[in-house]
Amino acid sequence: MQAQTDYSGSRYDYIVSVIQLRLAAGNLDRAQLLEINNWLAESAPTSPPVPTPETLSPTVPPRSTQPAPAPMTPPAAPPPPESPKPPGRNPTL
Repeated sequence: MQAQTDYSGSRYDYIVSVIQLRLAAGNLDRAQLLEINNWLAESAPTSPPVPTPETLSPTVPPRSTQPAPAPMTPPAAPPPPESPKPPGRNPTL
């Protein structure tokens, strides 16, 4: 509803601006006033002609009767390699 109000206000401001501009330029005459009056008689659309997400009803997919698959566990990481022993040392002494 706020968008419709904003649109109507903007349309009004535009028409007033056109009248003021033509009046200041000195070329506002009866024919132009009739043209502007025809703008007021036109029905301006305030909603799009196609469905939008705001106008669609929400739909919920039906619940599945099958059990949910078990979560997959990632493969185990290989053990870290043994650290190399420094040369010339015997740790078993």
